[in-house]
Amino acid sequence: MPKTIPPVDFLMVVGIHQDLLSELPEYLKDKKIKAVIIPIENPKWVPPGLQVQVLEDFERLGIQAAFPKPFCSLSKELNEYIKVGFNLTKNHDYIIEFIDYYKIGEPIVSFILSDDGKAILDTCVLQSAPCGSTFYILQQLKAKYIDDDELSLNERISKAHHSYPCNASMDKDLILKDSILHIGGILVRNAVRNELGLKEHEGRKMAYVAP
Repeated sequence: MPKTIPPVDFLMVVGIHQDLLSELPEYLKDKKIKAVIIPIENPKWVPPGLQVQVLEDFERLGIQAAFPKPFCSLSKELNEYIKVGFNLTKNHDYIIEFIDYYKIGEPIVSFILSDDGKAILDTCVLQSAPCGSTFYILQQLKAKYIDDDELSLNERISKAHHSYPCNASMDKDLILKDSILHIGGILVRNAVRNELGLKEHEGRKMAYVAP
């Protein structure tokens, strides 16, 4: 660990060695950090047991923390991907402040549709995936007709997502029961479909916390 770090409100920790991660709470306890965000884009970065241990240490020391998996699942609302006690501290108002200020996390989008509601005339990203893929994906949907067919709208979103250099791994994650990259694709696809008033096309909800 470095002997000193510059004064910061938020610390983002990406892909550090697990031994260093386990010592991070103690290292930061006197650094006046508002919150720590530790995105998990690869299942090997943070095993679930270590995640819970480090989160408990942050909780004990009064440092807010989040372990979003993938980073684009970071949300102000608790859901199947963001759960207190597993990957989010009980107090997390500073995490919400971070999301509000930088407008990154779970994608939130908006559209201007044609008068008949059958075509996308323009798009707007209200909150982007941290990697920026939301902007790229929406550009690929602009001036396109909306066809609620799995091989059209869904395929268009999926193709755009896979064409962008997503940071997430294709390795299967034991908690998500899927690849982290695929979960990122589901999140942006559902953001688009929900804004268009279409039902989500993804079977059952993921059980993020293992029973």
